[in-house]
Amino acid sequence: MRAIAPRFAQIGDDIDTALTQLKAGILREGRCWGFDEPGKQFEKGYPQGNEPGGVGYTLDQLGKLAQLLHSVGTQIASNANSIDRQDEHNARQLRERSV
Repeated sequence: MRAIAPRFAQIGDDIDTALTQLKAGILREGRCWGFDEPGKQFEKGYPQGNEPGGVGYTLDQLGKLAQLLHSVGTQIASNANSIDRQDEHNARQLRERSV
C-alpha cells in the first residue's frame, strides 16, 4: 500500500501541471469566436461560466480531481500505518499468550 500511495500524489501533481498549462493556453487564446453575428451566436451556446458543462466548471472539477488524488494517496498511506500498528498489536498479544 505504501508503494502505491505516492503514485496518487504524482498523478495529482501531473493533473495540476496539465491544468495550469490548460488555463494558460485558454487565457492566451482568448475568445475563440469573432465579434461578428456568427461569433455572437456561437458565444450564446458556448457555456463559459461555472455552470455544469461550462469551461470554468470543467477546470474547477479538474482541480478537485487533483486534490482528491492527493487525498487518496495520503489516506492509503495512513491505512497502511494503521494496518501495521494493528498487526504489531496482534503479534504482541500472541507472543504474550505463548509465554
